Amino acid sequence: MKHRFLIVDDNECAIDGIRLYLESQGYVIDYVTNGDLALAHIRQNPNRYTLIIVDFFMQPGELSGVETIREVRRINPSMLILGLSGDISVDTHNASLEAGAEAFFVKGDAIEKLYGLVRRFCDRFEEANKVVEPIQNKSENVDIIKLMGAIGCSTSLAQTGILIQKFAKIDQTVLIRGENGTGKERAARAIHDLSNALKAYNFF
Repeated sequence: MKHRFLIVDDNECAIDGIRLYLESQGYVIDYVTNGDLALAHIRQNPNRYTLIIVDFFMQPGELSGVETIREVRRINPSMLILGLSGDISVDTHNASLEAGAEAFFVKGDAIEKLYGLVRRFCDRFEEANKVVEPIQNKSENVDIIKLMGAIGCSTSLAQTGILIQKFAKIDQTVLIRGENGTGKERAARAIHDLSNALKAYNFF
């Protein structure tokens, strides 16, 4: 899989080393000089990038790094974001993470550290987008995923479809637990629609 990154930094000279290094490792790099351009790219191609790398400090009058990260996260909540800065202060690091970045790299740190971060991001992306061979009947599993109102064919979705098939056959109360927004009610509805035997649902 060819990974494509978007770097957002208003100082092209300062970022050249990172950009050229990542390209030498086989990654495809797009580069923009402000947050507005970054958001335009992402709105047009919300699933194009494996990773967005955002500089914390940008020119006054432009979107700040924090604002850019927040907007990227709003457009695509699952986007992988790496904060970037020459400032080593804890406040800068924490502000970037609180805005929605999942890691932070200080310009000037060993390039091997950046490579380690990038590889972990790529591994996460590949795992989340892995197409799996169905463990049970493929058409049934796809139908169940559609029944939930979900789109995709990742490992986690396939496993959810298998569990729904399993519990739809059990004449017992099913307890579905998970954080808000993870699809508990959709899973319950899919079980309900697949089984007349299921009579009670509890949610946390």
